[in-house]
Formats: sequence, C-alpha cells, structure tokens
Amino acid sequence: MLDLRRTHTVTRPRDMGRELGSVELGLWDANLKITPLQLTVAMNMATGVDETDIHVTMLSNHFFDVRMHGDAALVSTLETKDLLSTLNEQASIFGAALVVSRSPALLSDVNGTQLEN
Repeated sequence: MLDLRRTHTVTRPRDMGRELGSVELGLWDANLKITPLQLTVAMNMATGVDETDIHVTMLSNHFFDVRMHGDAALVSTLETKDLLSTLNEQASIFGAALVVSRSPALLSDVNGTQLEN
C-alpha cells in the first residue's frame, strides 16, 4: 500500500520546484457513505498528493469529481488496479467502496493549456 504512495511522492515534479498541470477522474461510492472531505483524505493517503492539491466535488448519488495537481505520471499511477485497491483500503475506514466512474485524464499542462482527451 505505501509503496505506491512513496514512489509517487518521490517522483512528483512539484516537489522538485516545478509546477504541475491538472488531473481529473470520476469516482462513485457504491455504499453511499463517503463525504468529499473523507474522499480527499483517502486520496491523500493512497497517492501521497497533498490534500491542498486535491479538490473533490460531490455531483449526485455519491458520484464525485476529483481534480488534483499532477502530470502524466500521476495519471498512470491512478490507472493501476493497485492504486484503486489502496484507495479502497483507505476509503473503507469511512464505510465506502469506490468505483472508477470516469478514467483519469490530464486536463491541462503546467501552463494551464487545456489538453484534448
């Protein structure tokens, strides 16, 4: 569980003084339990992304829009089954069972330029 977090945290460009783009993904809580704040904490614990760089919006029926500062490496990390498993371990503390409802995508680059998905 912590191996993914450590790997991603160590390789984050922002930690090396560079800025990052914007990454987005969609999640759904099958148990209808988790709140946006709890999901923010779970994402932080699973990915190592600072909670101030994670923005969670509840849409409806426990669907969530999650945006983070990140790059293509973060998108690759978010696409792994191990990361979803780790995220669900963290979210289970709050009674949640998360499912990816929208694949991770890089929305903008470091300059804020919108990218096509």
